[in-house]
Amino acid sequence: MKNLSGIAMIALLAMGCKKDEFDNIDFRQEMVGFVAAIGDYARDSLGITGFGIFPQNGEGLGSDQSYVLAVDGIGCEDIYYGYDADDEPTPAAVTTEMESALEIFKNAGRLVMTVDYATTQANVDDAYQRSLDRQYVPYVTVRALDRIRDNLHAPDSSASHDVVSWNDIGHFVYILQYQSFGNADSFVAALANTYYDLAIIDYSFDGTDAERFTPQQVSQMKTKADGKRRKVIAYLSIGEAEDYRHYWQSGWEEGDPSFIYEENPDWPGNFKVTYWDPQWQAIIFGYVKKIVEGGFDGVYLDIIDAYEYFENN
Repeated sequence: MKNLSGIAMIALLAMGCKKDEFDNIDFRQEMVGFVAAIGDYARDSLGITGFGIFPQNGEGLGSDQSYVLAVDGIGCEDIYYGYDADDEPTPAAVTTEMESALEIFKNAGRLVMTVDYATTQANVDDAYQRSLDRQYVPYVTVRALDRIRDNLHAPDSSASHDVVSWNDIGHFVYILQYQSFGNADSFVAALANTYYDLAIIDYSFDGTDAERFTPQQVSQMKTKADGKRRKVIAYLSIGEAEDYRHYWQSGWEEGDPSFIYEENPDWPGNFKVTYWDPQWQAIIFGYVKKIVEGGFDGVYLDIIDAYEYFENN
């Protein structure tokens, strides 16, 4: 282990771990096991047989066949635009590496979704075409994820059909911020008035438990404008804790509780966690239970690439 901050060392000591014990953790396998356990919990313990498990990024874990089998698909950001800056082409070598990793999932029959960040129409069109050429399902939007983006590629009634399985998905929308809609009902109505096959949303209008979408609202969002059915899955960060979520407690900080490792300097209020910690995993299982009770069809798991953070630090 290199360059441990004082706070990080305190966190390790609080876990009762010695430095060499932390060094010997297989961060990749811990993430693989965690994602698989979330699926097992929803499908077996909670009895939701078809509950979907979709990690975002961390596509390098596809080298582990057990990981590919544990998920229903994968989302990959910045594959064509946005890796260095929005509306800038992703370096060709990075794109090639991502495509190579995603082929493993595609060839295993898993849904592959791409999320690029561009606003120039030529870039938007290019990202869609390149993704479709590889039989991926694309969406191009803005980094804030605060709108149902009108990018001239939204599906209309001619493409509408009932979505029964994950393989039926040809379009998706990804939106996590809803302030511009005014209230939850307005957002629900706006989403219901589209023809997307899949919606990836937060389980709550403002991120809090008090404003979580009701099962009735989720059911409404599962219905397209023409009455046909779509799937709706809930965003869930498993590699970082967020201080606006229901589980966050007053007084929590880096090292206390022990699984709170370090604040993300790019996203204040988001904290890297030692995701293999049983206390943190119990929190996530409780979160999954709330998502299941809300009527969602699955989860979209973020900060999967936390294993890279710990490997590199």
